[in-house]
Amino acid sequence: MKDSKSLTSIFLLFLSFFISSRYIQYLFHDFDLNITSFESIANKCNIKNNSLISYYKKNDRKSIIVIFDGYPDSEIYKNVTGNKSLLHTFLKENSSEYLNTTSIHDHTFVSLANTLGRFHPKSKCRYPFFRGNYIPHMILNNKWVGSSKALCSDLSNYRSKNSFLKYWTRIDNDFSLDGKKFKDLFEKCSIEKSKMVPLIINKIEEYKKINSNIQIIHEMKFHDFIDENIFNEISDKDIRTISNYDRNYTYNLSKLIEKIRAYNLADEVIVMNDHGPRFKFYGSKYSSFKKGSLIDRNNFGTFISRFNFKNDSEILHKLIPLQAERYTYTINNKVIKLENFKKN
Repeated sequence: MKDSKSLTSIFLLFLSFFISSRYIQYLFHDFDLNITSFESIANKCNIKNNSLISYYKKNDRKSIIVIFDGYPDSEIYKNVTGNKSLLHTFLKENSSEYLNTTSIHDHTFVSLANTLGRFHPKSKCRYPFFRGNYIPHMILNNKWVGSSKALCSDLSNYRSKNSFLKYWTRIDNDFSLDGKKFKDLFEKCSIEKSKMVPLIINKIEEYKKINSNIQIIHEMKFHDFIDENIFNEISDKDIRTISNYDRNYTYNLSKLIEKIRAYNLADEVIVMNDHGPRFKFYGSKYSSFKKGSLIDRNNFGTFISRFNFKNDSEILHKLIPLQAERYTYTINNKVIKLENFKKN
């Protein structure tokens, strides 16, 4: 019995070491196990031929895609703050192309799969790794989407669906000096912070050496602020905070694009959001609403701009799908069509 207990202890020690190794952590990240299941990995998702991702692959274009998650389009921004958005003004005046459009779904993994890869919401093919069929290089981690090789990789462990990684990460946070290790990371790992710009440039240069077609900077700080702080009404303080995000994003994005162009790090930069901010005070998406209404723009309003350093033909109007339908999740994460949406 004593020998049996010893063997069990050795086995558990070995298992713990094996699971916590960096090799296994790379697998957990790079196969996207934090947002998919083993079953889904086996089902391949082929990128559609007339999609933005397909265009970059076929033409060997090097693109940096910057996604401001949940950021309002110009109409919602002005309606909420009473002012024009500096970010939208910058994009409209300086980019080669700018589209004000809508997403087909009001959540990231489905909406971006459609916008970038033209996957139908019910296809179960999800951004960013499309069940392992396409692996873009993630530059900046957040607590929702991550890669082991990206900046701030600990953030993606914090909410991983891999229980070991998630709970080990949270224990590590709880036993840090003040229990705020990851709160500080959430705060710092953002384009909103000027200090991140040179770090992002270094990561882009690193990925360029391995001939990466698409690199993604998925910015989540504004999204998390809205989700955690603004519910059924908005205060003057909230408006000031939103305005500060707008100013800081604009300044740091302009510096980032300037350096990417100067150092010849990409052929182009795409700047976009994925869905609207989903403020509660505009009304329910389950009520009857029309295309282009405030409820529609608040949930599904999107923008996409292209900084084309090669000065060739425009592509966005050909590759970004126009949406005649709206979809969302049920409480059980089932994708459903919103029959209450009126496209005319």
